[in-house]
Amino acid sequence: MKTIALDSQKDTGAWLLTNVQGEPVLVTLPDGNRYIISHADDLETEVELLRNNQRFISFLEAARSDSERHTLADVRVALATE
Repeated sequence: MKTIALDSQKDTGAWLLTNVQGEPVLVTLPDGNRYIISHADDLETEVELLRNNQRFISFLEAARSDSERHTLADVRVALATE
């Protein structure tokens, strides 16, 4: 995975998308925030990103340990009342 540090005005969205073809890119902003840009249809990349996303893994672990179960009918009723 390439890493690009955006630190000037020339680094626009169009410039970035033109220069990230072919592989996922880690983009670091001047304020320290980091983002990954990848092709939307790249399933392998998405799977790898989710495997390395601790927040997502924690969500899955919490969901797996939740013993409460809901039927599809219950969900439909709950959604209809919101």
